[in-house]
Amino acid sequence: MNEIFSSNQTTPESLSNQVFQECECIEKIRKTSLSGAEYFFELAAQYFNIEHMQKRNPKVIVLGTALPPEILYAFTSENPLWVFGGSRTMTAVSDSDVPRDTDPISRAMLGYLQAATQMAKTALVIVPLVSDNQRKLAYILKDQGWNVETVHLPPYASIGGDVYDDEIRRLCGVLSMHLNKRLPSFKKAALFMEKIGVAIRRFTSIASARPGHISGSARMLILNSFYMAQDLNRWLAQLSKLSDELDSIPATSAHTQPKFLLIGSPVYFCCYKIPLLLHDIGADLCAYIDPGLYRFAAPRTSGKNITRSSIAAAQLNYDMSGAFIDNDILLSALKEQVELTKPDGVIWHILRGQNEYDFELIRLESYITDNLDIPVFRLETDYQYQDVEQMRVRMEAFAELTSHRKTSQKEGGS
Repeated sequence: MNEIFSSNQTTPESLSNQVFQECECIEKIRKTSLSGAEYFFELAAQYFNIEHMQKRNPKVIVLGTALPPEILYAFTSENPLWVFGGSRTMTAVSDSDVPRDTDPISRAMLGYLQAATQMAKTALVIVPLVSDNQRKLAYILKDQGWNVETVHLPPYASIGGDVYDDEIRRLCGVLSMHLNKRLPSFKKAALFMEKIGVAIRRFTSIASARPGHISGSARMLILNSFYMAQDLNRWLAQLSKLSDELDSIPATSAHTQPKFLLIGSPVYFCCYKIPLLLHDIGADLCAYIDPGLYRFAAPRTSGKNITRSSIAAAQLNYDMSGAFIDNDILLSALKEQVELTKPDGVIWHILRGQNEYDFELIRLESYITDNLDIPVFRLETDYQYQDVEQMRVRMEAFAELTSHRKTSQKEGGS
């Protein structure tokens, strides 16, 4: 068995300046006078701070966001360490330990764990197998000595309920032994997560009506920080406080800039090339369909008896990860957001190495063009920044196309 310390010679000390430079992304997003947003920016800065990472000693680590948080919160009464990827610096840490075709999110997840090696002593690492990349990652971590538990997702959400319920039941047994706790009641955790959902929906509604006061990239970071916070009670209180602050500002009645909906491969902090470029060209990121946070997009219907099985069933109704052969939840989310936000165009994001989202585009693009009459822009990128100017030219052209189209439609209707 290999040592947990990676064969890569990159050290946490040599990463400090790179991580600091990378988190300058926060400064670009920070252009807001909202005092309540500072808490969330600080969370993001701490999440990638090497010294802070080294001090964390979580008992449970989850790779990705494809697990019901109610299950984990019921056992620990605190947020686990969610390692979601997003850092191009962390991809360099794991570069020598992964195959070349590994997608950047998986590279960044592995790099994050290897940069904070202190966490390896006591942590149980849970890996939902949403893709072949995650399977590779689980194998590498086991080979390096991590305590890894995998969770299989069924290929079809509509008929895989029993299989997934068995996986969650097995995971609960593993958590019980690892944490030396009896199986808990899940009702309290589920009701608390619904409070989180209520706060997220309120913030999203208020912030979306005030794009001039809080940008799309800031909204994304604030919501994504759910996975960075350890104390969720404080996070909930701060989100409610920020919503109150925003609510005191009059809503914007008219949108003059083109509005775009972002969907496809997950976009995680710090790799905010797309939302930041949209802001630079004067476009409004009116909505981003987050595969992890979509579970909070509507009230949960768990029924009177909230159990492990009801939570697992609800998760399958909201999970839009790349594990499913027919990602019907993704299509459903797209329909809902188009109806809610009325975008001028859809940006379909493909992260290199995540081919499953390219396959989904074939099916969803047909639906969008045939039923929604909205132009679709496929944008493929990775965590490097060499393609930023090329992306800018293409996005400006797409914005101009949608603007001309919108003008023609108005003139034709008058």
